[in-house]
Amino acid sequence: MLYSYFLDWANLLARFSHIIVGIGWIGASFYFVALDFSLQKQEGDEDELLGSAWEVHGGGFYQTKKYLVAPAHLPSNLIWYKWEAYLTFLSGFVLLSLQYYVNASSYLLAPESSLRPLEGVCISVLALGGGWLAYSGLCASRLTRWPWLLGLSVVALLGLITTLLTPVFSGRAVLLHAGALMGTIMACNVFLVIIPNQRKIVGALLVGDVPDARLGAIGKQRSMHNTYFTLPVLALMLSPHYAVLSSYEWHGVVVLLILVLGASLRHLWISHEAGRAFADLRFAITSAVLALGTLMWLLMPDASLAPREKPVGVHQALKIVEQHCVTCHDTIPQHESFSSAPKGMVLKTEADLRRFRAEILRQVVYSEQMPLGNETGMTSAERMKLGAFLLAR
Repeated sequence: MLYSYFLDWANLLARFSHIIVGIGWIGASFYFVALDFSLQKQEGDEDELLGSAWEVHGGGFYQTKKYLVAPAHLPSNLIWYKWEAYLTFLSGFVLLSLQYYVNASSYLLAPESSLRPLEGVCISVLALGGGWLAYSGLCASRLTRWPWLLGLSVVALLGLITTLLTPVFSGRAVLLHAGALMGTIMACNVFLVIIPNQRKIVGALLVGDVPDARLGAIGKQRSMHNTYFTLPVLALMLSPHYAVLSSYEWHGVVVLLILVLGASLRHLWISHEAGRAFADLRFAITSAVLALGTLMWLLMPDASLAPREKPVGVHQALKIVEQHCVTCHDTIPQHESFSSAPKGMVLKTEADLRRFRAEILRQVVYSEQMPLGNETGMTSAERMKLGAFLLAR
């Protein structure tokens, strides 16, 4: 009981910390991308300036300038935007460990997987590390000459890794790992590319050398990758809360569609900031609509899965729930991972089943996401009987 209690608190603190620092990182990223598109050459600007922007916020006025490469002299109080990225990654990995590594048999591994929990954890770490190395290799290749081809290659890489993880991990874990991989790529872009390149530029200035403009261009490329990853990452990180997203067996297809949808929406946002005409945004709008429509069509519940048999009685329905659900969904859960019923769903009486009818149908009958990892071995016949009972009420 105490173990579950303290594990709940650790999860809560890790999740809260991850959200706070993640908001800081995403906010800074969005701001600087918007700022880049707001820059204009102003009257009186120095030749070495790329542009400047006047801004108003909170009752004050600000003028921001950007140099083509770097100024001739740097101030001592230079502000670096990096800890938001580092802390987002670290808090996210802690949360991944607490939720999916500690409870690997329930959350991480597919119900039919024969792997041991430690093996699943090792595959997870290798997928995140190996995914970054593969992405970095693509960015160091000749594909950088064709940004659109590089982008397609990165999307294909993410789809491939997701597909390879599908037989090993649960549906929720697969989608979460796709988001975690993108988050890892984003953080490593900052830690291993963007900040080191900026340090080299600063170092060159301090000794009086001319900075290498290529270093800034590489940093800008990775920064743009990060901003296009942002919305898909948020969607995939939220996916464990929505069983419908992991109900489709081809998780790689779901990830690709979420990538197209999120990147298209982000492109619309950026294009608006750049002042482009609505007519010029038709491709992004069309891509977003098609991706969302296809995703909704693929994830639509299969009518053939609806229970068609004669409804069982309340006693048999409660017996099924007691055997497969009450371990977690009790006033005092017996499952070691919970100190209280998940989502506050206590399933002990007929009234409880009526109250949470829609959620039980989604999670147990249609998507088969519950019980967690199907630890209790709930059969399809039992799911159909429970579904028939709920639909008859």
